[in-house]
Amino acid sequence: MRTVVLRVTQSARVVRLFRLFHNATSLGGTESLAEQRRMSEGRGSPVPDDLVRFSVGIEAAEDLIADIEQAFDRLSS
Repeated sequence: MRTVVLRVTQSARVVRLFRLFHNATSLGGTESLAEQRRMSEGRGSPVPDDLVRFSVGIEAAEDLIADIEQAFDRLSS
């Protein structure tokens, strides 16, 4: 498991930078998803603003890792 701490503005942006992960709440499907949970739950939620939740699907692990890496590379540039 890996934890990455982001500023709130970064967590919202990184979710939009993914190419394979879709920005959505998991409903048990087979696709990989990433979401900034706080945006889904609203202002009254106890979920931290900077939390990005991943639901990993059936895509190749190497492809998902590469997608996360490219998103973080683009975020920091």
